[in-house]
Amino acid sequence: YNASSAEDNRAMWDAMLNSRRYRTLKCNYISTMLCEKTQTQFCAFTVYPDDTIPIVIFRGTDETILGWQEDYNMTGENPITGQRLAALYLKQVALRIPGEFSVAGHSKGGNLAIYSVMAGSRELQDRIRNIYCFDGPHFRQVVLDEFNYSSIEKKVRKFIPQSSVVGILFETGHNYKVVKSNATGGVAQHNPYTWSVKKGSFVPRRKVSNYSLRLNEKMIDAVEVLDIEQIELFGRILFGLLQYGNTRTTTELSRDGIKTAQNLLKAAKDLTTEEKEKCKEILVELSHLD
Repeated sequence: YNASSAEDNRAMWDAMLNSRRYRTLKCNYISTMLCEKTQTQFCAFTVYPDDTIPIVIFRGTDETILGWQEDYNMTGENPITGQRLAALYLKQVALRIPGEFSVAGHSKGGNLAIYSVMAGSRELQDRIRNIYCFDGPHFRQVVLDEFNYSSIEKKVRKFIPQSSVVGILFETGHNYKVVKSNATGGVAQHNPYTWSVKKGSFVPRRKVSNYSLRLNEKMIDAVEVLDIEQIELFGRILFGLLQYGNTRTTTELSRDGIKTAQNLLKAAKDLTTEEKEKCKEILVELSHLD
């Protein structure tokens, strides 16, 4: 998941190595990319379980600020580089896999899984059995319309925790299942290690929290209020501030709150007058949202 989940990651790998089902799991076609210029953090690979069809897996956001900036870009840019890479990866791997296969991902990886199929040919889409999205953000309506999302919607198997703050974003329907998380707060619940499992299945919950629904409404309203230029400008300034002082990961940001606050103040002083005015205009517009 990320460096802060290192202990859980090790426990998972140990369990897989000792599992009859997973210890012989084969993996192939690993592709990775980390590029500051295009603000891209991408990773994909294909696994071959012994007892079922192959599964193409897209990794979610890691702990780099670059990765989180790429997530932010999804609110404006269409498509982001990661989505284009996902579509290309799926197209290339499909040439090497015979018959049916599935696609999956957590967080941004879930979004990439759906996008890669949406952007594919009808022939490729017909070969996909299931698309698994684990708390991945949905898409703006313009993207859904462009790629005729309804044609693959029945293949999507989406799961979100009861207080989701990521997977609920841009959702306008109810094509998802809610699962129980033992964590408190939506950000913590995004970690799939906190999701409850019983007898091989996620423990269900009847619906998402009112907080999650309100958050999604606010996000949709904010994107409608701001134009693409404002969204891109605000993101460029925000993440530029966060990376002030050569900070590269969210772990570094949270390790020393005082130092982070000091760096943010120093960086803000270096903004040009025009940048400050643009940010002020954006914040004023957002403040008018109900």
